[in-house]
Amino acid sequence: MDISIVISTYNRDYNLPDCLSAFDDQIDLDGVDWEVILVDNNSNDATQTVVQALIEKVSYRLRYTFEAKQGLSNARNHGTEIAQGRYIVFTDDDIRVSPGWIAAYWRGFQQTKAQVVGGRIHLDPTVPVPTWIEQNPVVKGFIGFQDYGPEPKALDGHKTYPYGGNMGFERDVLINAGGFDPNLGRKGTGTSASELIKGEETVLFNTLGDQGCMMWYTPDALVYHKVHDFQLKRRYFMIVQYNSGKINAARDPDRYSRTLFGIPLFIVNQLLRLLVSYLIQLVSKGPSGAFVQLMKVAYQIGRMMGYATK
Repeated sequence: MDISIVISTYNRDYNLPDCLSAFDDQIDLDGVDWEVILVDNNSNDATQTVVQALIEKVSYRLRYTFEAKQGLSNARNHGTEIAQGRYIVFTDDDIRVSPGWIAAYWRGFQQTKAQVVGGRIHLDPTVPVPTWIEQNPVVKGFIGFQDYGPEPKALDGHKTYPYGGNMGFERDVLINAGGFDPNLGRKGTGTSASELIKGEETVLFNTLGDQGCMMWYTPDALVYHKVHDFQLKRRYFMIVQYNSGKINAARDPDRYSRTLFGIPLFIVNQLLRLLVSYLIQLVSKGPSGAFVQLMKVAYQIGRMMGYATK
């Protein structure tokens, strides 16, 4: 088997027909042996029934598997374990892949000998996006948008790396790196604060980058993300940033001599500067123009809570 595509899902049976039907439209795959694995992450809706019906309908090899332990990282690791492909490519149940997507990955791996390949993620044009998101590339990135431009290029695993909805690995490299950290990653539907935990992909790419793993961006591997309504609310971005700051503080191995209730004093000073900057931008640019700065404030507050509760 050349390529295994792994898709994890939880209680989104309504997304699966559109997501999985796109693989019937793949082109330029002569001589490439591939499969799609749908990992049901303990859903209690009609996911299994929907997938079983699609298995009989689609023209490609579609496999259903079940992972009872909740969490996106657990589901992806399970998919990795049972995948038969030399390369494993991940996408999500709210994504529709373009017709040349698998072929672009195959070329990316074969022509560059990269161990990690990623592509572009654009937002599904059928879902209206508020102007305050659409006009800010930083904010758009938090709902999955990623585009490093029209030309292929190397990625470093730190400043540049693929996003989870469109990333592929040489199977042995992924397994040897330990896969995805089950302590990180979204759990459940991702609609509550306790479920909106991210960072598992960043940690993995940082590790692979430090190991000298070759990573490659191939723009022809294009997918479209169908954003959910709850992801278009300001509260969503604030929670993601707060949780990210809290996790990063908890994982910080350093110890600091000057602290207040366990919080390094320089963190407190940084928060004060961020608050002043936010207030200035709020007056000069309005709430939408100052929102990125407000997200930075949420991240810093999360860091403070992370250190305080260590």
